[in-house]
Amino acid sequence: MRRMSFAFGQAPRIGTANSSAASPAPPAPLLRVRRRLADAVDEAFGLALAGGDIAAAEGLLDVLEGMRERERIKTPGDPLLDRARRELEAKKAARYRRY
Repeated sequence: MRRMSFAFGQAPRIGTANSSAASPAPPAPLLRVRRRLADAVDEAFGLALAGGDIAAAEGLLDVLEGMRERERIKTPGDPLLDRARRELEAKKAARYRRY
């Protein structure tokens, strides 16, 4: 509860009922981690593969490839796309071997 106290010869002071107790430190600012959009799509791709949703994984791989094509600086042999293609092919092969 907030209260106001007056002392002779001093300005009024506003405080809490336990104003003698040390106030807690202000909370630390939230760290904002900026991630690339490709990282989020890659994570969704991994979740689709882990969940066995091959169609969604193929669609997300197409999205990743489209994003890379639209970049101004094109890097040949993008490791993210190469790894995604290998994982998708391995998942497809494992799925077809079961049937």
